[in-house]
Amino acid sequence: FNSTGVGTGSGRSVPGFDLGRLVSEAADAGLIVKGGGHAMAAGITVERAKLGALRAFFEERAAADVFRLQSEESLAIDGALAAEGATLSLLDALEKAG
Repeated sequence: FNSTGVGTGSGRSVPGFDLGRLVSEAADAGLIVKGGGHAMAAGITVERAKLGALRAFFEERAAADVFRLQSEESLAIDGALAAEGATLSLLDALEKAG
């Protein structure tokens, strides 16, 4: 926060949680000076005096989505590998990569 009690912050989200929408709703509710973003990232400017109310708002509005996401199982796949692609050379490279 600066000397006038205004601070800024940013956040990153996870798939399935629209952080930009949450920030937009906080702006509509008058809880932040300004803010914006999209589903996966957002930024805000907030007055120190409204920080507690903003936190409560975020916790209330996000709770259902957070509980839903925690209960969902997901598996992120970066690529596919055919059986013939699983060579000793590849296994050595993967082992070295950790």
